[in-house]
Amino acid sequence: MMRSTKVNEIVNSSFTKPFKQRLDYSVNDSFLYSDTLKESFVQLNKDEDEDTCKFLASCYNDQSILKDMAASFLRNFMSLTDANGYTNRGEMFVFSWDQLVKLAPHLKEFNHENKAGKLLDIGAGDGSITARIASRFNEVVATETSTVMQTK
Repeated sequence: MMRSTKVNEIVNSSFTKPFKQRLDYSVNDSFLYSDTLKESFVQLNKDEDEDTCKFLASCYNDQSILKDMAASFLRNFMSLTDANGYTNRGEMFVFSWDQLVKLAPHLKEFNHENKAGKLLDIGAGDGSITARIASRFNEVVATETSTVMQTK
């Protein structure tokens, strides 16, 4: 798969190079015991699209270390989710739209004009994952028990 120029810039920047080794991941499919599992398994790669590369690059900045320390301290007094919410480190990136389509190819036909049905996000956190894909659905419902995250 060809990467865009912007993705290459992010992945190869001097800022992300020290972390590149740490960010690499893959699955040894010999541990998938049955042929059915092997046939069903979909490997998602961190550098296959721009959204994923941008998110990973944003995880490694000077503020990230300070936020980690603050959240660790707050964790003594509250839940991890609330500590992440207070320190603005609760954004998650489970997958990009391109990766979601790779997992569920039938979604490829849906876009901002031709919308899919309903999206239910249980445990939405700060809502960033839902927000990235919500415009492709007719109806979106998100739930979150953390009142701190609900305000994000």
